[in-house]
Amino acid sequence: MLASAAVIAAFLAAAQPAGAQTTADPAAGQPPPPAPPAAAPSSVPAPAAPGAATPAPPEVVPMRSLDQAVQVEAGATCLDPDKLIRRIERWLGRDRIDARIKVDVHGSASDPRAVSFTIDRGAERRAKRTILDAPAECDQLHSALALSIALAIDASDAEGSTGQPPPPELPSDEALLERPAPRYFRLAAALFGHASSGLLTDVAAAVTARLELGLLPWLDLRAGMFGSRVGGQTLPVVSGSFAVDLLAARLDACAAHSLGQLRLLSCAGGMAGSFRTEGQGFSGGSRTEPNRWFALVGGVELQAELASWLALAVSVDLVVPLQKRSIAAAGPTGELEGERQVPPLGVLVGAGPVFRFF
Repeated sequence: MLASAAVIAAFLAAAQPAGAQTTADPAAGQPPPPAPPAAAPSSVPAPAAPGAATPAPPEVVPMRSLDQAVQVEAGATCLDPDKLIRRIERWLGRDRIDARIKVDVHGSASDPRAVSFTIDRGAERRAKRTILDAPAECDQLHSALALSIALAIDASDAEGSTGQPPPPELPSDEALLERPAPRYFRLAAALFGHASSGLLTDVAAAVTARLELGLLPWLDLRAGMFGSRVGGQTLPVVSGSFAVDLLAARLDACAAHSLGQLRLLSCAGGMAGSFRTEGQGFSGGSRTEPNRWFALVGGVELQAELASWLALAVSVDLVVPLQKRSIAAAGPTGELEGERQVPPLGVLVGAGPVFRFF
């Protein structure tokens, strides 16, 4: 606005004739002429002076993904590169950083609790931190190290945006505790093959498909479907055969304990479904008969993590049906010709992959 007023004033001065006076002659007795009106404010920017430098546009910072920026050498530690990078993403709240930043993580070659990392912005601007007493538990190690690296990246980003030299020290352990950990969340799916004994009338193959949800590190909730079938079964002294199908839903709650890259789970729950028999070739006729089936189930499971998204698991379960069950054949006149009891206790031994999504 002041520049605009100055331009206007200069314009008015230039318009005066040479040698003209703006004051009245006192001897003539004339009053002084009225002052020119003040220049009105204007929002029009003043024209730049010839040769003045124009402001440079803001610098565009190139970005790249954390997968490209972070390099991990596990050494004797249980560090998994993909798992560590995903944890860093959760702490940062983004998956891309300044392309000039490089992060090198090195696990000790002999000590599973020693690890170091370096934040490198180039031009000899490097900061290194060594941790000699990292958590022994693998999941905690990934979380603590990811937080330390995320804070260091944030500090390096701030230095890059302000142009100030990097701080002499990376965040202290006390600083790490000031930021709350992101809420734990786990979502996985599993497919198990089983050998079952006692659930039906003979040893049989079975399969389970399930979803796993974890909102706490020590607790998993599970929901799945179980199926098993056995055929070619017979009754004593009676001609004919029968098959048995069992299809049931299963719900479990599991207490989990991590041991490095292993997870040990103790589970308890229930099953509900249909127990169906199908007879063939009996003298009194053959029919298919479904019945409701309920059971309590409990067992243990061991998962070995092969990658951040994949584990292999083995399990042993005991299944206790809530109702005694027998399979019988009636003769043409309704008399009982043969009977076979279903065991009161079943055992499931299974193994299969577990796929983790979060």
